[in-house]
Amino acid sequence: MPNNILNPFATLPIWKHFLEVTKDQPDEQSMVIKHVEHALPLLERIPLAFPFYTLHNSQHQYNILHLIGEILGPRLNELTGLETAMIILSAVYHDIGMVYSPADLQKIVTEPEFLDFLSENTSANLQFEENGKQPTEELINWYCRWAHAKRVWPFLQQADERIPIVWEGVPFRDELGNVCESHNEPVDVIKNDDLKFSNSFLGKCDLKFCALLLRLGDILDFDDTRSPRGLYEFLRLDKAKRTREVISNEEWRKHMSAKGFAIDRKGKRPGLRFIAVPEHPKVEVGIRDFLKIIENELNACARLLHFCSPHWSDFELPEEMNLEGIKSKNYRSGNYHFSLAENDVMKLLTGEGIYNDDYIFLRELLQNAIDTSRHREFRERLTTAGFQASPIVVSSFTDQEGYQWIRIDDFGMGMTLDIIEKHLLKKGQSYYNSDSFKLEKLAIKEKVNADFVPISRFGIGLLSCFIAGDRIEISTVHKDDLQNPYRLSVEGRNGFFTLQSKKARHIPAPMPAEYGPETGFRQQAGTSIAVRITTNKEYEGLMSKGTWKNT
Repeated sequence: MPNNILNPFATLPIWKHFLEVTKDQPDEQSMVIKHVEHALPLLERIPLAFPFYTLHNSQHQYNILHLIGEILGPRLNELTGLETAMIILSAVYHDIGMVYSPADLQKIVTEPEFLDFLSENTSANLQFEENGKQPTEELINWYCRWAHAKRVWPFLQQADERIPIVWEGVPFRDELGNVCESHNEPVDVIKNDDLKFSNSFLGKCDLKFCALLLRLGDILDFDDTRSPRGLYEFLRLDKAKRTREVISNEEWRKHMSAKGFAIDRKGKRPGLRFIAVPEHPKVEVGIRDFLKIIENELNACARLLHFCSPHWSDFELPEEMNLEGIKSKNYRSGNYHFSLAENDVMKLLTGEGIYNDDYIFLRELLQNAIDTSRHREFRERLTTAGFQASPIVVSSFTDQEGYQWIRIDDFGMGMTLDIIEKHLLKKGQSYYNSDSFKLEKLAIKEKVNADFVPISRFGIGLLSCFIAGDRIEISTVHKDDLQNPYRLSVEGRNGFFTLQSKKARHIPAPMPAEYGPETGFRQQAGTSIAVRITTNKEYEGLMSKGTWKNT
């Protein structure tokens, strides 16, 4: 890249095309040049706030514009003057929101967007609350990355006041800002919003296509030019201890190993060739994982093309990614790491090798029922001081086909879809260890002088039911979402869950019960779990029906 910061793009084909296509528009050409000269020095300030990030300075912008030119290939010359200006300006401004002064960092908690950030990120909110409602250094970095695309607007407003962003007398600051912000949004935002992303802006500019090129140029900039080894050693990232430095170290090592992408136009359709020389298997895995993200982005952008202008909708993006250029350095590349044979592990956990007591699953289910009942009482204290959850009901019965069942009904919190997917269906992922629950505990403890500590601290939860049974039936509805009950069925320890919901207008399977199957969804907050018993051991010692009052 040329060293002259005032004209770093002079050798790029897209810059040369811009100068050629705007040679009769001196005002527009001058406006773009002035904005490049204004923005690039600002980007050099990013390391002041984020010294451990890979470089986001003029090198990154140069790489983006180079890659966009490579993607366009022979069709680069079909860009209009306004489209070329939009691409160049969005390349130099899209990361400008990462420029923070020390004073800016001090005022982060006062920004309205900070509250949005906390509400969207439970882990961040928990970190903020646990630190006495003060942002940690890690949280500040996280927020700044999250908000950087949105922060383009104040910078554009200031720049527009100095150098009006106008094309042939028409302001286009808002259109430029939308394209910049879109690089951090899902592709569907661009696809579905024709007002912000017109494919015929002023009859001369396809904003959807410009946004597409920006996000591809940005994500494909994956090479060692943004991670100089000398700077890496100066920052001592190889000695990283703090979380953000460890993450930065991983990113730097990936970039230092990467030699980047090249467009291969030898076939019928263009392809991508990637070269990297990782020095450690962990780095290689990180590289390959990121390449999967890039592949997903390419596929999403290919779908977006259908919504671009007729001129660009037939454009051919690179179709395949050739990874033969990934060569391991001083180690044998392969998927070498500890893995679990899930079926064998499931047999181990639910067989006789660990638990010699077939009643163990009852302890697990009862502890879960007691915990959720106590959780309900803990929560209800916010509004009703003397609230007590209804007693847990335990029943044992034989169905019409002769199968023995054990069922436990609690009237605790119940489960949302999020809890079902993230915790019930994942072995070892207790809800009571989640950030959501920890955040709820903090909020309640601030208002009432009480605490809640779950008693279930061992075992394997729902999976333990398969020690004695072969089928589990669940009916649940959460206290805070009574309009959305769920019904689940699972057959066998390796079986798929059948999930039915009222919201989706499913007709729920009958729920096994002592006096005949129950129809419909559960209406009272809480959870019912019924286990079909298959063990040879008889459960006649259980009461046919009983209650368990939480104490």
